[in-house]
Amino acid sequence: MPAQQATILIPDISGYTEFVSKTEIDHSSHILNQLLETIVQSVNEDFVISEVEGDAVLMYRTGNPPMKKEIIDQCVKIFTAFHNELREMSNDSICQCGACKGIINLTLKFVVHFGTISEIKVARFVKASGLDMVIAHRLLKNSIGSHEYLLVTKNYLNNIPDADELHELSWTPSMEDYSSIGTVEFHFALLAPVKKMIPEIPRQHDAVPSDDSSGVSIEMDVNFKDVYAVLINPEMRKYYAGDVRDVTFDAPVPLLRAKHYCVFDNVTVEIEPMNVDISEHEIKLAEYERIPEMNYYSVFTSVVTNLGNNRCRLTYYVYPEEGHTIPPEMKAMIMEMGKAAQKNLKTLMESGDPLPVLV
Repeated sequence: MPAQQATILIPDISGYTEFVSKTEIDHSSHILNQLLETIVQSVNEDFVISEVEGDAVLMYRTGNPPMKKEIIDQCVKIFTAFHNELREMSNDSICQCGACKGIINLTLKFVVHFGTISEIKVARFVKASGLDMVIAHRLLKNSIGSHEYLLVTKNYLNNIPDADELHELSWTPSMEDYSSIGTVEFHFALLAPVKKMIPEIPRQHDAVPSDDSSGVSIEMDVNFKDVYAVLINPEMRKYYAGDVRDVTFDAPVPLLRAKHYCVFDNVTVEIEPMNVDISEHEIKLAEYERIPEMNYYSVFTSVVTNLGNNRCRLTYYVYPEEGHTIPPEMKAMIMEMGKAAQKNLKTLMESGDPLPVLV
């Protein structure tokens, strides 16, 4: 295809390499995929998505460059959606792995450049290439002392009528020297003021019922956080929670309101995390457990208490969900099943063998 003029836009997630190399790969991959999808869904239709490059989205728009205000509005739209998604995932996460705890530290920057590209068709995909694509990529590595900014090159600014307008951002001129390319001039605006304007998303907690009912407990020679990590991993239920034939789930990362389903021979139990309270001494996890065909609607609470010296106590409680009751004989049966599950979990975790499924 013939070369043509185009505006290149690259939103890039900063902290991606450290995030992946230092945290659990399954959870980090899911989180980053969700963030990249959020970026793509926030892009106006006049931009072509060329590639998703691990931590960045490469897009371009052929023809005359859009006005500076239009570019700013597009980047602010993406930036706001990105941080809203980060905050929602952070609020809903019940996992304590490095990936889930570290998502709120990810950041987003933008590079905008105008130049000449060539479109190369590979199978059913169209890939953009050329020197200006190389320049845009090189600009992702620069000496700006921030990880969240909008960078626009002088070549882009020279081709738009509102280049000198601030449009509510504060711009700083700068330049970088790159081997085999030379000096590239640009202006950049830090996005910290934009981030401050994004409303916080309050964490939603359902109220956990309580009464004077006693629970069932067991002590284990295991760190309490390790026990909690197993409790929130749906697939682990197959190894300690009785005759579970299969487990399916809505999300591969443990989240509030993300349901999973334990399939037994004659019944399927729907489980939905509703609340978690984590401290250095105790973790309380409350989940809805429902079997609609048996009119069973409960809140099952697991309390993992740190006893020190890598010992802990696991206590189960069961309460009726609001608007429902649990017959005494059914509650007694559930608590007996809980006791059996605790013993299985104790044996599993104290065995010293690698766990069948890692969180």
